[in-house]
Amino acid sequence: MTLNKTEKEVQNYIKGRNKSFKNAFEGLLYAIRTEKNVMIHAIITVLVISVSFIFKLSQMEWIAVLIAIALVWIAELINTALETIVDIICPEIHPLAKKSKRSFCRICFDCCYPGILYRVHYLYT
Repeated sequence: MTLNKTEKEVQNYIKGRNKSFKNAFEGLLYAIRTEKNVMIHAIITVLVISVSFIFKLSQMEWIAVLIAIALVWIAELINTALETIVDIICPEIHPLAKKSKRSFCRICFDCCYPGILYRVHYLYT
């Protein structure tokens, strides 16, 4: 069976997207296996979602929880990528490399605030 140009383009597009998803999933698994904080975020994510089911959150509350979780994961994965780049560029200990890594870490820490504040507000109101 021969495919016309459009069918081949569609197949190539689908293959490309499959490869992109595979790479993204491998990156996530790499981060979970190699970074302690990412593993902690994974455990906390499971706990937060479990507790959210127990509290029977409304649709808007679920949206807020999922946005907070996504924000933390995005920041943590960006942090992992940037720290890896710093390690490649500057494998030895360097004061500027240390400052940049601490700055990346701070970004992740700051992204946790909305989720923590939302939980505290929800529990005490």
